[in-house]
Amino acid sequence: MFPEESGIISTKQIKIFQTIKPNQALAHTDNDKDIVLLTNETGISYYDDLVIKIPANKQVGIIGTYQYSTKAGFRKTVPVVHIK
Repeated sequence: MFPEESGIISTKQIKIFQTIKPNQALAHTDNDKDIVLLTNETGISYYDDLVIKIPANKQVGIIGTYQYSTKAGFRKTVPVVHIK
């Protein structure tokens, strides 16, 4: 995790495709190409196929990076984000 937020991802929605922990999930942004790890500290639980619409007054901030292995065995590094 970064000591402070390092940027913003411009997206109107996020769709969960794999839950890591109840409050952490891999997700696609609204263009279905970008992958992020969505996290929260508020106790909200995520589940597969959940679509989260980002309200106009909120942003998706980058707070770190996360590495995982794909089914094909490739290592991927994606941004860790939260909705603020």
